[in-house]
Amino acid sequence: MQLKKSNIKRQILKAARKEFNKKGFYQTKIRDIVENSSSSIGNIYVYFENKNDIFHEVVRPTVEELERIISEYETMDHFKEVGRWTLEWHHKFAELAARFIDSNRKNLKLLLFKSQGSRLEGLKEEFIDRATAVNVKLIQRLKATFPDAKILVSEFLMHNYISFLINMASEILMHNISYDQMIEYFNELMIFEHYGFKPLMGDFDFLNQIQQV
Repeated sequence: MQLKKSNIKRQILKAARKEFNKKGFYQTKIRDIVENSSSSIGNIYVYFENKNDIFHEVVRPTVEELERIISEYETMDHFKEVGRWTLEWHHKFAELAARFIDSNRKNLKLLLFKSQGSRLEGLKEEFIDRATAVNVKLIQRLKATFPDAKILVSEFLMHNYISFLINMASEILMHNISYDQMIEYFNELMIFEHYGFKPLMGDFDFLNQIQQV
């Protein structure tokens, strides 16, 4: 009986993914999912409270992984992570980002392009805001600790750069860029980031002092 229940739920989620991909969350109706899952409206409401719950379950692994990533980023002591200013660190970040996007393509496409009207519609903006807040806090701490370091990065610039980074990921998904091309493009961006921010960060002169703080 348990196996049968699992199969029913799996069929519902499979049909839901197909409908969300085709029509997006807003245009998809519960009856569309019912018709394409060989199930019944009663079965739908045994497992899910509403359409939002179905959509969330479809993309849940990716949402949970995103939350883990941003939570880890928020709790890290970036002030002490001196290695994060190196080009080598940026290239490692490029590889991690490409790997995450490549292994979550289907769900990321749903979240970025098909979630309008769902409770996950604002996930992209939330991620941008949280990542921006972490970096702004770090910049403020560096400015306060090293007032002579000539750090010129503003909150506005940081917010827009994070937005650009996320939008680049969106473009990669939209154009079905391969993993190898992704690595190439992200590495290109990381070189741009490292050397672009360098003069705005006082040529990273504070790195000579930060380990003594």
